[in-house]
Amino acid sequence: MRSSPTVPRSTCDRFGRRTRRRCERSSRTRHRRASTSDSSVFRGGGKAPPRCADSPSRRNRSKVTRDRCDWALVATSRARQSTAVELTVDSLGGERHRIAVRGHELVVDQPREDGGEDIGPTPTELFVASLAACVAHYARRGLGRGAGGPKVQCNWTMSQVPPWRVAAIDIAVSLPPETSQARLYAVRRAVAHCTVHNSLEATPTISISAAVAPSTPASERMAAVA
Repeated sequence: MRSSPTVPRSTCDRFGRRTRRRCERSSRTRHRRASTSDSSVFRGGGKAPPRCADSPSRRNRSKVTRDRCDWALVATSRARQSTAVELTVDSLGGERHRIAVRGHELVVDQPREDGGEDIGPTPTELFVASLAACVAHYARRGLGRGAGGPKVQCNWTMSQVPPWRVAAIDIAVSLPPETSQARLYAVRRAVAHCTVHNSLEATPTISISAAVAPSTPASERMAAVA
């Protein structure tokens, strides 16, 4: 740390001891301003840290900021929501199951070699697909309006020993050729906000229960048929 310059005693003696203190405070203030005006000096002391190689320039960064990427607004609004979301899964016979959520329906099944009819993805495939689709969603937000969409390639491997699970997932995001370095930096920041990825990083609390559903009275069954 640089030492603060002192005011010559002869300069302030004629004004009295109180004025001397004021002179010294003023001198120290001017010294701090001169030190912080040097761009090579970091505020906390020492040299400023080097800029990251993939970070955009100040001009490009301000352009991205002015564009007001929608993904940041969406991520903030969804993070504030605390209401629970509900979906239902009904058996369709065999290995088929229908998922109903927010008025949409999906069918999951198993491959034929595993006893299914292969009319839909497996639950594990749907799990990995939800992560890849979430990354694609946030990458599209990072590209901004009017830009081409990203392409996401995903590969995964299963564990070789129990408990059977997805052991590794590799996701590659391909952006349009005309994507600038500033947009590339914005996409890398955006995909870090992927909700599915965050849910895997911070393991959610999972509760699974099983119970016998109550039987429907005969009067209600007759009313339903009528």
